[in-house]
This record gives sequence, structure tokens and C-alpha cells, in this order.
Amino acid sequence: MKHRQWVMATGVLACCVAVADARMRAYSPALAVRTTGSTFLAISVTGEGFGSAEFGARVHVTGVRAGARVALDIPSTDPRVVVWRDVQVVLKVPADLERARISVIAASGRTARALARYYMHDSFDTTAAGGVSSPPTHIAIDPAGRVWVNPEFKRNYYFFDPGREAVLAAPFPMPMEPPPFEVCLDGCVSTMYPSSGEAVVVDDAGRIWMPESGWSPSDGTPRNHARVVMYDPTNALVRLYNRPGDQNGPLGVAWDAARGRIWLSQTNRLTYGHGSSLLSFDPERVPFETFVWNADSAAPAMLSSFDFSTTATCDRVVSTDPGTCSNDPDHACASIEDCVLAEHLCRPGVDDDRDCFHEYPVGTYQPAHVAVHPDGHVWFTEWAFLFGTRLGRLDPASGEVELFPLAPVPFVPPAFPMNLMLFEAVGPWDIRVARDGSIVATEFAANRVARFAAQYMTDSAQCHQLSAAGLAPEDCRGSYDVQTATIFPADPRCTNPCIEELLVPGSWVTDSTHPPFTHVPAASLLGVAPDLRGYLWFDQGYLDLTRRFHLWPPLLALDPTPSSPGDLSHGIGGSVAVDPRTGDVWGADYDGRRLNRLRPQR
Repeated sequence: MKHRQWVMATGVLACCVAVADARMRAYSPALAVRTTGSTFLAISVTGEGFGSAEFGARVHVTGVRAGARVALDIPSTDPRVVVWRDVQVVLKVPADLERARISVIAASGRTARALARYYMHDSFDTTAAGGVSSPPTHIAIDPAGRVWVNPEFKRNYYFFDPGREAVLAAPFPMPMEPPPFEVCLDGCVSTMYPSSGEAVVVDDAGRIWMPESGWSPSDGTPRNHARVVMYDPTNALVRLYNRPGDQNGPLGVAWDAARGRIWLSQTNRLTYGHGSSLLSFDPERVPFETFVWNADSAAPAMLSSFDFSTTATCDRVVSTDPGTCSNDPDHACASIEDCVLAEHLCRPGVDDDRDCFHEYPVGTYQPAHVAVHPDGHVWFTEWAFLFGTRLGRLDPASGEVELFPLAPVPFVPPAFPMNLMLFEAVGPWDIRVARDGSIVATEFAANRVARFAAQYMTDSAQCHQLSAAGLAPEDCRGSYDVQTATIFPADPRCTNPCIEELLVPGSWVTDSTHPPFTHVPAASLLGVAPDLRGYLWFDQGYLDLTRRFHLWPPLLALDPTPSSPGDLSHGIGGSVAVDPRTGDVWGADYDGRRLNRLRPQR
């Protein structure tokens, strides 16, 4: 059939069955994923108004196979349809189908055709290099294309080597005895292996920075220290930076190119003093230990001689009051462990902080991840399973901290008992600077992408509280009744005028098993990664410049691993990184114990 006849025929076919419905939209492009070795091509169409799988609903697909044009009509109840919900349709078509265009058709009408954008999917097992107890969480890509992983529970660091197309071990320096970390799973125990510090960043020299610590909060037992590990692949060196004090609990890390400094977020709320803070240091001026790293060795010998001992004392007269470290009279202590390396902390009001670790109190529950804006401010997320979670901004020059509240989660009732607070959680986690200068963050439990618009960077007066037309200020502030253990969240209509919060479609589902809630989150949103076009990638797809989501097929369910069969609401499963040289999208698949690579096909 000639091209014009074929177009007319397929157009008549679609026309005669249903006319276009303005309530039904299929966002273009759809995402077509071809997994290496798979017998099918998975196509995901994201949109709205698709309805449910029912008699008469179907997908119309056109494309090219072996040079010939083909058209497929696949009913919604066909086994080749993997997902059919109001906002997404996922189907399997022949693996060799090229140039696919897809229309979703229901009894009420049909969508315009969505062009498919193709990606080649490969996955790389991480258990051999990192162990089954170290699934990948946060990742970053260095200038050589290596993908570095900082797992939550660490037995090794590891990285993907593009030259070998394999995941290789990058063992961290083992600490000296006694064990400096604490892990809290079924109770809290001392350990040589860090279990927190969930972040990784690459600086402008190509060096990789990863914080590590024990779990915080601990049970309050002294000795739960923290370090930062730096890999320098170009010069085959590793540096180890022991963090002063105890119970610091760093989570996030960021590189400050303008100042040449590393930034950490710290929970340290269980110690005496100011509680949670951000900390920065000049990596060339503070104490560190250096190792030679042989990337070809499976287990390079790196036993640290940089321990967490001190000759200082903690002057504590009354056991219920804080003491003072003999090596730093400004540093409060509960035990000698709090005084470790305290002499290297900056004194209050310091003007020159190049040779010391500079702490900035932020006055929040628990800062998670951090990002340095080009204007010099340092942004952070407030990680909390409570009402009133916020984004924060620190001015290092003045020490001033601004806090910007986030809106309540969808479907929240007017009041509920404390034991159900998990379902009200927002949990802001990852944070980045977008290409347009705005700040973007993930809301882990709320399944939203938050964007603090660039236009408010220099005028943030209206950004410090939630508001809504027709509501009093108190309606937009949550509260907690101690007597009844009841949470009263802000009215769901309240929003921050400076922050756009976009809900991942289909991420909350109807569920009556947790009254008074009517819905529960079906997934969780961990990381976000801007690309050069300004798109925001996350573990289930990306958000385009028009604020439309484009969702992946459920990769783990379609391509399961021995570690996990996956499920239909599961995306890549962790943090995401985009290689600026190639456009490859990398995902840390926590449940699948693998790294996913999605390579755009041109």
C-alpha cells in the first residue's frame, strides 16, 4: 500500500470508531523501552482521561516492521496491555516495531496520536561488587562517564566502568577499632560499617565525594561518628576526612565550586548544643588522610590510621547538664566522644574559616539533602514525617536561615491520630538547581516535585507561610494536641505562593484500609536530576517544560531480577542521574539490586 493510501486507511479506521475527545489526552512523546534480549518493546503512554480497561477500549498503534507499515489494534483486556489506568497505558508490541505512534481509544472518543521516543534499556547487577546488603540508592556521573554509587548500607562503594561495561568495587577505607559507627535495625549495635550518609556528588575536578556515618538518631549511646570519603580517579587517590564530634548523622553532600568547599547536612539533634546544622569545609585545609587507590584491584588495602580518639576531656559537672570540651570551650559535650577533633571546629564569629569545619545552625528537624545555588545561597530539604515540612535556604555570609513551608499532602483529613502520621508525611528529600535557576526538590512520601521559582530568589517575603483564598492564617498552620495525640494538619487548599508542587500522576490510589484516609501513596519519589534541556528526571520518568509527566513502563516488573519480581507501580526505584555527554539516563534500582541505563535512540 502506498504511503498516502495507508495513512488514509488508518485514519478512516480510527475515525469510524471514535472521534477525538477533548477530555482524553495522550502526552507526546510516549516512552518506548527496548530491553536488551527482550522479545517485546514496552510502550508507556501518559495522559489523562483514559478511563478503565473495559469492552471497546483499546490502543491503536502504527509503525514500521521490516520496512513495511503496520497497524495494530490491541483491546484494553488483551494480555499485551500491562497497565491500563486513567493516567497511563503500558503495552507490549513486537520488539522490532519502529517509529511507533499510539492512540488511546475508549467509547467516548480517542486521543491524538502520540509519537514514541525510543530508549535502549540495559541493567547491571551490583551484588557482586557491593553485596546483597548494599543495594544502590544515590548515584552521580563523573566526567569520564563512570557512575558512582553511595549505597545506604555500605559493604563497598562501587561504580559502573563504561570501558568494561561492568560494575566494579571501590572499597572504602576501613576504620580503626573500636567500631566508630552505630547501626540501628533490630536494636542498635556498634559496627565498622557505615549505614547512613546517602548522597554522592562530583566536583568540578572530577573527584567523587560521599559522606558516611552510623544511623541517626541512635539510642543515645556515645560513639556514632561520621566521615567523608573522596575518590580522585584521575590521580588514583583516596582521601578520608573524619568529622569532628559525635552523633553528627550527615545525610546530604554538595560541592560549592565558587568557594571551593564541601557542604554537608547534619542531624546531630541528640547532642548538646544547637542541634541540626549545615557544615562546610575547605578540603585542602582541614585534616585528612590520603591513600593510593588501585582501580584494578578487587580489594585494595586501605586501613585507616586516622582514628576517632582524643586526649581531650569533657568537663561535665552535673550529669543532666552539658559539659565543655577541653580542646574547644565553645563545643558542648555529653561524653569524650563529642570532643573528638573539636579543636578543628570554627569558633563562633569566625572571619576566616579556611582551616576549620564551619557549622551553621538551621533550626529544623532534620536537614536531608543540600544544593548550592549560583547566587551563593545553600538550599536544603527538611526531612520529616510530620506536618509543616519545609525547604530551607542559608546565607553563609550572614548565617541567616529562611524556611519555606510545603503544602499538605493530597487527601489529608481534618484530623487524625498520631499513629497514622506516616500517611500525612511529605518527606522532602533530594534537592537540585534546575537549568532556569529555580530550586527543585522531591517530596518522598507525597510523590510530588516541588519547584521554588527563580523569580522569588531575591524577593522571598511572601514565601514564608502557606495561604489560600478565603482562609485565615491559622487554617494554614498545622498543630498537634498532646492530650489526645491528634494531628490537625493545615487545610489541604493551602499552598506556598512561591512553590509549585506537582503530583506524579497515579501515585496515590484509593484505599479504605487506613481510615480516615481515603487514599495511600502507591510509590515513593526519591531523587531528581535536571538535564540540559531543563527536563526533570526522577525514578518513574520525567517532567517536561510544560509541566507534563511522562512515565516509564514498570521496568522491574517487565524485566525482573533474582532480588525482586517488581510491581506495576515501581519505576527505576531510587535516584537518577543524566549523563550530559550522551543523554543516557541512569537509575539506581534499589529493589532490583542493579543499575539501569536507558539510552536514547536517535
